[in-house]
Amino acid sequence: MSEKLERMDEFFTARLGIYDEHMLGIEELPEAYELMAQLMNPDAVSLLDLGCGTGLELEKIFQRFPLIQVTAIDMTLTMLGELSRKYPDRKIN
Repeated sequence: MSEKLERMDEFFTARLGIYDEHMLGIEELPEAYELMAQLMNPDAVSLLDLGCGTGLELEKIFQRFPLIQVTAIDMTLTMLGELSRKYPDRKIN
C-alpha cells in the first residue's frame, strides 16, 4: 500500500481557517499559553518563537509584555501572514 504524504506547509495552509479554533479546543493549551507568559523573565525585551503558527501563545505574552520584540519562525508562509494580520501593531519579524 503506497500513500502519498501531504506536505506539512500544504497541510497547515489548508487548515488555516480552523487552526485557531482547533488548537484552542485542546483542553490544556489555553492554560499552557497563560503559563508561558507567567514564566517569562519579567525583564524580557525579545522572544524567539519557533513554530509560531498563528501566534496563539503570543496573545498572553503581549498582554504582559506589550513592547516585546518577537522573531517568529514557521514553515508555512500562510501562518506567518495570519500572525501579521492578527498583530499588525506589534514588533514582529
